[in-house]
Amino acid sequence: MITEILAFPVGIMSSNIYLIKESSGKYAIIDAGARSAKLEEYLEKLGIKPSLLLLTHGHFDHIAYADEYRKKYGCKIMIHEKEKEFTTDASMNLSSLFGEKLPAFEADELINTDFIMLGETKIDVIATPGHTAGGCCYVDHNAKVIFTGDTMFSQSYGRTDFPTGSFSDMVKSLKLLGEFKGYTIYPGHGESAII
Repeated sequence: MITEILAFPVGIMSSNIYLIKESSGKYAIIDAGARSAKLEEYLEKLGIKPSLLLLTHGHFDHIAYADEYRKKYGCKIMIHEKEKEFTTDASMNLSSLFGEKLPAFEADELINTDFIMLGETKIDVIATPGHTAGGCCYVDHNAKVIFTGDTMFSQSYGRTDFPTGSFSDMVKSLKLLGEFKGYTIYPGHGESAII
């Protein structure tokens, strides 16, 4: 079960990087859109090396620093298989729109399963297309938490007018997430909220 969640807003879009800890003491980072000195200080102070870096989707404000953290901590980068192009294509990950071409990198593992393991904790992977075709949420049912990326925010939902986005898919994904009443969402931007 996830026992600790820390949020570190970063970058021009104020995207959240999450550091999570599960009950057996393993750590993971969720999204990494830019460098967070506070995150690094925290990890170094406690001597922590996250084992996984989970990406909710492939936009630059969520993936731009992932490769740097992989190099620094040796963590395995995972992204949904439908987001594979986003890590290598600046037009897909939108970095070219902001005058910077994100250096291409490859994920260590493309997610195509219903769950992943972090230590002894099962984290369900729920496909939530809409913002992007391969957007996904990470769910710990025991802790009743969902990391929603840019699918669902505290008072809103993600845009659907970017490459591979779909409003009809977003509606279906929001209906699916709406079934998790009482769960706390940790979105890609902004504050957490209870569904």
